[in-house]
Amino acid sequence: MIIYSSDKHNIITILVFTLIIIKYRWINRDWLSFILNTGKFESFGTEIRLDPARMEYLFDKSLITWIIMKRTEHWIDFNLHDIEYNDSQYLEQAMNEGIPALMKLKEQGKIRFFGIATYPIQVIREVIELHDIDTVMNHNLFTLNDTRLLSLLPLIRDKNIGLMNSAPLGSGLLTARGVASWHSAGEEEKAIVNKAVEFCIKQGTSIEKLAIQFSVSCEDIPTTLVSTANPERIKMNAEYVEDPMDNKLVEKVQEILKPIRNKDWDDFNKQDSGSPK
Repeated sequence: MIIYSSDKHNIITILVFTLIIIKYRWINRDWLSFILNTGKFESFGTEIRLDPARMEYLFDKSLITWIIMKRTEHWIDFNLHDIEYNDSQYLEQAMNEGIPALMKLKEQGKIRFFGIATYPIQVIREVIELHDIDTVMNHNLFTLNDTRLLSLLPLIRDKNIGLMNSAPLGSGLLTARGVASWHSAGEEEKAIVNKAVEFCIKQGTSIEKLAIQFSVSCEDIPTTLVSTANPERIKMNAEYVEDPMDNKLVEKVQEILKPIRNKDWDDFNKQDSGSPK
């Protein structure tokens, strides 16, 4: 189970975890694993502190930690989330304080793995080259319109890092519904995607199906996450994966999307996403 939390969502996350523990209290702790990818500890106030002593204290005193320890020995994976947040204002702090703090928690046996969750490919590369992290979670870097993640795969393999890809639908860009108001795609860019959407419909399929199939097609990317609040959509997504992908159709759709290929969406660097997109 993967649950994301940013400072404005922490209370909701605690409640969700409480309900899960209560509902599944009978589950054997040997195979029940919670993976919590969380962002900043400072839920109240504007100061963000990532120094090891502060993070260790907040980790030990966290209600979420108490809940998890009731059912399993340790957190499986602990990520610094959106470290490029607010135009990378806290990036240096995350690199020099946050990651060393997670290293210490791992040394103490409180977490098994740790890493980062971020969007900018240059940030991922810099962290991997400078630090021995266990996991990387990215978003919007392996989709029908963006395959920049492939350039990082050799480095990720060499470092033996667990890779989690997310946002196969491009944060709503690759959908018939379209993106949310916060997305920086302009009208011209939306028109390009709409052309691809209409093309898929004429071919008897949907761009959502093709997008998910493509994002899970690379054997070197072991995990792909997609979020939805609709149970039927979860089932549908699973069915998409089971169907064979039409490679020729993928090529035609990618040709339509070529004007926005590997485009960097700056708005991802300026706000806390708080979800797998």
